[in-house]
Amino acid sequence: MGIFNRNSKENNEKKEEKKKFKAKRKEAKSGDPSAQLYIGRCYLNGNGVKKNEKKGAMFLKSAADKALPEAMSAFADCLHYGIGVAIDRYTAAKYCSDAADKGNADAQGRLGGYYLLGEGGMPKNASKAFQLIQQALAHGSVKGIYYFGYCLENAVMVAKDVERAAEHYKRAADRGEPDACNDIAKMYRNGTGVAQDLAQALYYYKKGAEGGCVNAQYGYARLLEDRCGAKKDYSEIAKWYKKAADRGHAEAMASLGSLYERDLAVAFDGVKTALALYEQSIKKGCARGYDYLGSYYERTLKVADRKNKAVQCYKTAAGKNYPDGMAHYGHCLRIGFGVAQDMALAKDYLQRAMKAGSAEAYCEWGLMLELSTYNHTTRIEAFSYYKKAADMGSARGQCELARCYYEGVGCSKDNAESARMGKLAAEQGHPGGLYWKDPKLNEKKGRPKGLPSSRVSLCR
Repeated sequence: MGIFNRNSKENNEKKEEKKKFKAKRKEAKSGDPSAQLYIGRCYLNGNGVKKNEKKGAMFLKSAADKALPEAMSAFADCLHYGIGVAIDRYTAAKYCSDAADKGNADAQGRLGGYYLLGEGGMPKNASKAFQLIQQALAHGSVKGIYYFGYCLENAVMVAKDVERAAEHYKRAADRGEPDACNDIAKMYRNGTGVAQDLAQALYYYKKGAEGGCVNAQYGYARLLEDRCGAKKDYSEIAKWYKKAADRGHAEAMASLGSLYERDLAVAFDGVKTALALYEQSIKKGCARGYDYLGSYYERTLKVADRKNKAVQCYKTAAGKNYPDGMAHYGHCLRIGFGVAQDMALAKDYLQRAMKAGSAEAYCEWGLMLELSTYNHTTRIEAFSYYKKAADMGSARGQCELARCYYEGVGCSKDNAESARMGKLAAEQGHPGGLYWKDPKLNEKKGRPKGLPSSRVSLCR
């Protein structure tokens, strides 16, 4: 009976929404700005009508151009996030400025944010930014709450306080501010200002992504791909990378390209599309793009070209302090691949990369230990580094463990565990994983085409 009553109530509410929408749409078409604001929000949220962001933005612009402050602020949000229109923060800043002059608190908060970050054509001005943010905060504006959190996190005009910053981000995120969702998600992912909680991080990343925040769209896909211990839905991961990439996010371009290259997402010509995405990301200065392109070159080009092109890409990525780029360049220095061998410099790059959390660096360090003396103690230590990488979800780390379990390197031989690790790596598109799923069968049938002859090289 309770469920029936609840469903009946919901149906009645939907009928009322549709009825009100029809009535307000007539007023909106006749030019009433308040009605246009209402209809615009209905289209954006799917209230009383099928969701249509383009129509929603169109109605909001009509109301904003009639100088209705609330509509000006709402349309500025569309321009800020690219909802129903292309991202245009210069125009967003203009609407915010006009609405802020009329006392709209959300517009004051957003404009303060633009002065804070130097966005929308506004010069960086911490004092002016803080004044606007304080005005917005005093009126309970969600944007004032969010940007005050930013001030707390980054010590802008106030003492640094990451715990209070997290509180403000969460308050704003719970009221639906997409940028705040992204920032509190990062805090939950990294355990900054709050206890680390990946489930909460995913929740807020997704909420921010659905709200149009391009950084949250990338962050959501990145966490879905990186998290350990969960089956990965690569179609979902690719979907969010693509949304962010289509809006110009360089890291998302490179990450989407990597999925296409590993055949984990569908594209007409996966490798060709991947290379195009790497190049697009590189034009934006993306270190990840350089690193992924370097890895492609190292695996596919003839020796002479491979050395020159791969090493240059790795060196550029390392110069941008990209952790895996430092690890890969450290590898080149360790073995003298395309550069003069320099063990001291190689160790420096690998240690910096490990400090930054690179699973690749843990693998390289483990391999360096394993190949240095061949004694049991060193091999146990090498195994521990491979395990660190595998525990971080690294496909290469999983391959290295598969090899160790199969050969008894630093551990007891365990063919079942070797196969399990190989399977995990294969599920992430690692070519070596295909071998380690069943090495005896693969040696009997013949190693899969394109795989190196060395078992150690199989893991890279």
